[in-house]
Amino acid sequence: MKPRSKQRPERTSAKRVAARVLEGRVRDVTDAGDSVVETEAGIVLVTGGFPGESVRIRTEEQRAGVTRGTLLAVLAASADRIEPACGIAARCGGCPLMGLSP
Repeated sequence: MKPRSKQRPERTSAKRVAARVLEGRVRDVTDAGDSVVETEAGIVLVTGGFPGESVRIRTEEQRAGVTRGTLLAVLAASADRIEPACGIAARCGGCPLMGLSP
């Protein structure tokens, strides 16, 4: 009898979506540090926003029903937003919560 091979789940590749500039409110931050932004087009995940902030974003891609985008501007900042202690935090992306007050 021939052993069965383990089937891997099919990976879905990201598909580009038509870039749209949207405004929304950051509802939450995921464990991975992504901001959950509520927009008129639905939920979009971006990096760099904090709960309660109003932001302008651009949609980029969609994978498994999740739309990802880029933060373009913070329109109304959270009272908990601070200047990150690291000078390259915005470019590096390694510490997405560094700009949030403890």
